[in-house]
Amino acid sequence: IDNLLAQPYSGLMERRAELSEEETSLLSCLSNEPILVDEVIARMRIPAAKALSMMTVLSLKGLVVMHPGRRVSAKKD
Repeated sequence: IDNLLAQPYSGLMERRAELSEEETSLLSCLSNEPILVDEVIARMRIPAAKALSMMTVLSLKGLVVMHPGRRVSAKKD
C-alpha cells in the first residue's frame, strides 16, 4: 500500500495486470463515465458488500473513481 500511496496515478496498466479475476470483471463493467454503484452491483451479480469492498480497493489502487451520488467510474488512462 505504501507504494500505491506514493505513486497513486502512475503505472495504471501495470496495476491492472495484477488484479484478481473479480476485480478485472468489475473494472470491465465501468467506463470513464460515472454510473450508479447499484448498476455495477446488478451487472456483477455479487453481494453488495463484496462489490463495494472491491470498488474501495480499486479506488485505493487508483483504478476507480468514486463520485458524489453513489456513482463510480474507471480512472482515465
